[in-house]
Amino acid sequence: YASTWRAERQRVLDELRVHLVNSDGAAATARSLFTCAVHPCGGGTIEKALLALGIYDARARDLAQQVDELTARAHEEGERERVTHDAVRRCLSTQGVQVVIFCDEASTADALTQSLRTALGATFEVLRHAIADASTLEGGRVEHWRRFLTDPERYRVLVCDARAEEGLNLHGGHKVVLHYDLPAAPNRIEQRLGRLDRYGVGNAVRSLVPVCESDLPEMAWVACLAEGLQVFSASMASLQYMIEETLRNAIQDWYNEGVDGLLRWKDQLAGPTGWATRERRRIDQQDNLDAMGDPQSEEFDQLEKVDADWRSWRDAFDGFALGTLLFCSRNEPWAGKLLEGERVFRLNYVRENNHRTLLSLPEFISQFLGTIDTEDRHSTARAPLTYPYAFSRYTVMSKEGQSRALRSLRYGDPLVESLLSFCQNDDRGRVFAMWRHRSDYEARDASGCDLWFRFDFLVEARLPDADDDAARALSRRAEQHFPPQFHTVWVDATREATMAPPVHLAEDYRQSELGPGRDYNLNPRRWQILQMQDNVPWLLEWRRHCEESAERALKFMTSHELLRQHQEHGLVSLRSQHATRVAQVESRLTRLTGEAQSAERRDLEEEEVLHSRLIDAIRVPAISIDVAGAVFTSAYTPFAR
Repeated sequence: YASTWRAERQRVLDELRVHLVNSDGAAATARSLFTCAVHPCGGGTIEKALLALGIYDARARDLAQQVDELTARAHEEGERERVTHDAVRRCLSTQGVQVVIFCDEASTADALTQSLRTALGATFEVLRHAIADASTLEGGRVEHWRRFLTDPERYRVLVCDARAEEGLNLHGGHKVVLHYDLPAAPNRIEQRLGRLDRYGVGNAVRSLVPVCESDLPEMAWVACLAEGLQVFSASMASLQYMIEETLRNAIQDWYNEGVDGLLRWKDQLAGPTGWATRERRRIDQQDNLDAMGDPQSEEFDQLEKVDADWRSWRDAFDGFALGTLLFCSRNEPWAGKLLEGERVFRLNYVRENNHRTLLSLPEFISQFLGTIDTEDRHSTARAPLTYPYAFSRYTVMSKEGQSRALRSLRYGDPLVESLLSFCQNDDRGRVFAMWRHRSDYEARDASGCDLWFRFDFLVEARLPDADDDAARALSRRAEQHFPPQFHTVWVDATREATMAPPVHLAEDYRQSELGPGRDYNLNPRRWQILQMQDNVPWLLEWRRHCEESAERALKFMTSHELLRQHQEHGLVSLRSQHATRVAQVESRLTRLTGEAQSAERRDLEEEEVLHSRLIDAIRVPAISIDVAGAVFTSAYTPFAR
């Protein structure tokens, strides 16, 4: 689109640039003016920016005031909003397309939301992304903007500001990104795109940008991003060092020469022999070199062995998801041949008739949001379906599986991670007590009843609790060398601890009396009956017995030989990997110069710090009680039969 106000703004801003080119603090001034030039909707005023830089020159302030006034005039003109409205309408004319609009400033996003609602009328719902305090959401109510994910047919436009550039998960479906403005930091644009392509979706994410052809710096900046860095079509993750080093020079060139200096940076970046392509090729070559130095490990063989045993995983998953949480499994039609026992299915949340999944609907949507397929015609607001899954990797990687975007139920998948999170936050079934009646049992205690405590321990590397990418990466690295271990310790009434309890304690739970005995879950009613018995001596000081038994079990676990061997193996593996990584970084240092070499040195220092933290995390692991229970065993039963 064209704008006479923006053209005049660019002319005055260029005059201000020339006026200040020889001023003190040129680097900071150049960066501030550059941001204003390429990001005209960024908020704030140039006059305030100059004052913050200590520039009080009367002529400079007069020009800055003119630029600020022209910026306001261009905004009042409304051309950028008009072309944005037209672009959104064109996108929405295609069935199933949703539009995510990013603005830098919250005030800009608020104003655009209102203008879009007026322009689109009641035909389409426009939502405004907002970060709500969980304490303000009553009764498990979901944030209003999340309807963009749960009801995509009705809610097809979502307007976001800079706060949504990190942490937001909008992947899946057919979505278009409209960048209402483009920040002066290229990595922020990649962060925006990452919100929609976080896990990799079937459709490529298309980007739209309203650009004023009367504003030459904005036109040049878009060309640098699209043609030079190819930010809208390829990942920039490997270009961060190169961008940081060369953009600094490009800004100075723009400050000295104007738009021509910026376009020269674009030409240097673009093409098969440009800086961007060469840097990506160099990184690929270094990655190949690093891969050659990775030591062969038996862990990969073990991983393949575990991955091939998908039937055991199927039985465990079905037992928990279907048998315990009471999800339903909806089988999907499949044209190809499936392995014996394999199925392609979706989990179905159900709360009707005699079948009720053991989660409330708001709780399910909140914890399993990334797994819900809102586009499947059978998935409804009251009975949502997950994406399709299979247990065998062979099924998922088949031609049909890939064409249908089939997901594999493995560690790291959103569904498995959601189930894990639910387990960690829900305490049902983690504490129990039971009475085991066996008519042929011979009790050791004079009361005719023996008491055993059971403690299931989780042993893992001791790392601080955090929920960010760095913490998760550190946790994965720790688990590579020191995988989580589960151990069961039994403690009898005399505080003797063991991992090899009497045979009768390992028997399956018996719900009926069709054999020589029965097991009774000690619910509140039965516990009250037990308290009225005179021959169960431990109940008078029950809390003390529980605490002392837990303390004894923890001490037994902490000093056990199995744990010592596990620690020793983890430390040897960690030190071997650390030595390899240090050698690789030192190899790169010999070939790098400048900022890239400095960055590698910082990586080496960080590697030493992480290595030290991992050593401590394995030497003093975290040992927590995952499940605790009490088992009373006797030849008689105090309950009516």
